[in-house]
Amino acid sequence: MESFPGKVKRGASQDLAKMGLIIVSFTIKDVQDKNGYHESLVKPRITQVKREADIAPSMQRKNRNQASRSEHEYGSKQGRITGGNLRGSYLSM
Repeated sequence: MESFPGKVKRGASQDLAKMGLIIVSFTIKDVQDKNGYHESLVKPRITQVKREADIAPSMQRKNRNQASRSEHEYGSKQGRITGGNLRGSYLSM
């Protein structure tokens, strides 16, 4: 199956060859159609990307808060263990 750029190049090459020109390289910058077919194909994806972009900051805050909470809980447990050991050490001296 030929790619879209390949089809464009093949079609344009024929017309340009008639003028003595050759396509060395090209970039497709925009695709448009009169009926809006292309736009209707990409609308669901655009909506999804916008929704994800809106949610991203709150998800980052949530993840940061969870990480901070986990570190705090871990530190509290370590402190109790270490603190208990230290008190025991002082008592045995």
